Amino acid sequence: MPASTSFTFTLSNSARVSAGVYITDGTLIKTLWSGIFYKAGTHTGTWDGTDDQGRRVADANYTIRVLSNNVTYTWEGVIGNTSDSLTGSKVLRSLQGIAGMAISGNTAYIATHYNEGSPAQLKIHLNNPQIRQPLFLDHTGTGQNTTFVATDDNKVYWAGFDPFQPTRSFVWASQVSNDAEVKFAKGQTQSTTWGRTYSSAISAVDALGSVPTGLAVQKKGSFLFVSRKKLNKLYVLHKINGALIKTLTITDVGLLAVDNTDRLWVQTGGKLTKYKVNSIGTLSRTGVSVSGLADPQGLAASHNGALVVVADGGNSQQLKAFSNVTGAAAWTYGQAGGYATNATVNNSKFYFNDPSQNVAGSFIAFQSNNSFWVGDTGNRRAQHYSANRNYIKRIMYLPGFYSCTVDKNNPSRVFANYLEFKVDYSKPLAATNGSWQLTKNWGYFLKNTLSNVDNKSLINLQFVHTLKNNRTYGFLPTPKNKYQIVELVPGARIRFTGIELDRSYQLYADGSLRKISGETKENSILTWSKKILMGFDTTKNPIWGIEKTIASSPPITSEDPVVGGHVVRTGETTSSGIVVAFDGGAAG
Repeated sequence: MPASTSFTFTLSNSARVSAGVYITDGTLIKTLWSGIFYKAGTHTGTWDGTDDQGRRVADANYTIRVLSNNVTYTWEGVIGNTSDSLTGSKVLRSLQGIAGMAISGNTAYIATHYNEGSPAQLKIHLNNPQIRQPLFLDHTGTGQNTTFVATDDNKVYWAGFDPFQPTRSFVWASQVSNDAEVKFAKGQTQSTTWGRTYSSAISAVDALGSVPTGLAVQKKGSFLFVSRKKLNKLYVLHKINGALIKTLTITDVGLLAVDNTDRLWVQTGGKLTKYKVNSIGTLSRTGVSVSGLADPQGLAASHNGALVVVADGGNSQQLKAFSNVTGAAAWTYGQAGGYATNATVNNSKFYFNDPSQNVAGSFIAFQSNNSFWVGDTGNRRAQHYSANRNYIKRIMYLPGFYSCTVDKNNPSRVFANYLEFKVDYSKPLAATNGSWQLTKNWGYFLKNTLSNVDNKSLINLQFVHTLKNNRTYGFLPTPKNKYQIVELVPGARIRFTGIELDRSYQLYADGSLRKISGETKENSILTWSKKILMGFDTTKNPIWGIEKTIASSPPITSEDPVVGGHVVRTGETTSSGIVVAFDGGAAG
């Protein structure tokens, strides 16, 4: 082979071009260039006679191939996000979703849990809730996992903890007038592991179990209340100077709410108790209480003082309203049990909590007209209802998720973790034109299956396809690093087939199971194999044939990108019988 070989190629149209040198068995030994734009016409290239490692190759027959394309990609938009703008600083987004909401006038302040490297707080105007409004902390990592928010119309109080040191919890505040951080006379400096240092934090506690479980503030009176359930403590602070007034011992103290007369509702277990707040910060029982709740997840008093409303989780998953004066039951809204038996999503079903899916906590926030917002946390949305419980609108966005799949035999079905969307491809993707709709949530109460799975929040429904019997199947993780085949039953919930597979398998649209075997180390051979779908048994479970090898790799060398323990995807087979695999972990 000459020290340098020249070649020419002609393009009839402008295109992006790649070129490489191949040996006779089709193996690429040298990438000359990749994805370079060339105009129409004749062009010249050269090869210096070396391989990709820069070594001179032996004299032999080689082929130089030039590939061109005019492929372009158009970004169409997103699904699962109701924002008016789908790019830029005005998009509603956060890593972990909405944790709480407090309303002052026409502005809603939103706590968003941990939001890696970005603010854990949002602000929206209720006349246009699909646009994120700037806070003074915009584009700044706040370093707090913000779980509760409350306002007295002058200040907004944000309660949370350091996500990297969860024993360290605190409250800080911003001004309603200009969003500036409040300087409390009794505040103290509070640093966070990754993020800002607060110059004036209050109710700072550094102890195991100090994560706040409730936050409320009087609008006319002087007190701010912070509960810490695991410490069995209710902290009463002066809302102006931040001083700690009282530390009250209340067993199992959780959610808090202040009504329009500055009385305090306190949740303990399945009970709500209403207290009068004395001038020295102590509490006196009013004789009003509510009991028999399943698992309260959100609590608020109506703006007019008529009701106290709780988002009741557990086996209820309903909104329950009681008289703020007597504690008598007023109304219940929502389907009992929520998604326990049926995955279909609608506006009268809620998903307030589910330990198996790391879904915990809801919120209720009243506007001045007594309409209210409720956190439908498991469905990643905040729902707005009138005082008569008529649905008005929602804000919705997907937090970070790690599993996305499309049913290739019915591509209108798109899945993000356990949420299923229906997509209408005849319409441009937009928030309110019917181009997408959340239709199912398949994730409810999978604790018995997923409780022992590492990173269960990261691995969810995968490889979902409707097979030739018109039933839909997918993979779920199980203990011992396995997958279980499940069926997504219309009008019901996930059905576990009992079929377990090694994690190396993938389910394809034709119903076949495909896998790759072998270690990603030198001298190993990777083998691609396939099991054909033969049919279904009497319980509608798939039946596969024997496993057959469809391709094998040459022995792996130190120069192959798969060395180092990366998992190679099963790949696709081209029309010419070539298996194309992808190593998603390789750095080369």
